[in-house]
Amino acid sequence: MDKKHIKNSKSIGIAIGKAAEEYGGQASFAELIGVNQNTISRYISGGIVKIPSHTWLLLYPYIEGFLPENSKNKATVIDEDKTINLIGYNHGTIVVHSIAGMTTAKEIKSDLTARILDCDDLDEKMKFKIINLINKE
Repeated sequence: MDKKHIKNSKSIGIAIGKAAEEYGGQASFAELIGVNQNTISRYISGGIVKIPSHTWLLLYPYIEGFLPENSKNKATVIDEDKTINLIGYNHGTIVVHSIAGMTTAKEIKSDLTARILDCDDLDEKMKFKIINLINKE
């Protein structure tokens, strides 16, 4: 099980619900993101309190416009070993401001790429999309 996660909140659940409506309903949105429709439903209802970091990276571009202004472009990924602070999605680029123990963008991108490649929950196409976003200048 992935130890890294985003804490789900009421505002995130509302944003996911609005994004799902925008993209044709929960089933269509779930397929677009690459998760189960039941998972989307449970994020919206608050039934799932921890969103895996790899799922957050997929969700964020679609829900960003529905989040309250004070929570846009930031989230803390909670991990027992490291903390990744202020992950955002800005004009098609994933922005990571810091990861504990890493000091350069190259180190951060390398670490994130390795984590994505090791993730069994993502298909190869989705891994490629996310890695391209990470490395986009």
